[in-house]
Amino acid sequence: MAAANSERAMHARGDLGQPQRVASAQVYRYLATAIALGGLVFTLGGLLELA
Repeated sequence: MAAANSERAMHARGDLGQPQRVASAQVYRYLATAIALGGLVFTLGGLLELA
């Protein structure tokens, strides 16, 4: 309860504290690359299966 009261007091003063940590753009680039390569593998696999 003390932590919640302290947080409310900080917000009332306009002190919002440290920003929340979010993933950097580099992480999203790696995820996009992995997804694109995975899609390419599935596409080529499907084309080879038809041949």
